Amino acid sequence: MEDDAETPTRLVGKKAVPILGDVKLWPILRSLSIVDGLQFPPAVCSYMERLAVDGKMPLLFDQAR
Repeated sequence: MEDDAETPTRLVGKKAVPILGDVKLWPILRSLSIVDGLQFPPAVCSYMERLAVDGKMPLLFDQAR
């Protein structure tokens, strides 16, 4: 992914510094990960997976109903 000034920092590269948007967006995305059949774009999935690993808090895809 190319570095784009419009792209939130967290979506650009593996060693990006977390931003306040991560704190606000993470709980919403994690909660949505339990919705069966809900699909996320690849960049959003990568973002969610990185936050899950960094925060040691798993996503809920395996519990989706």
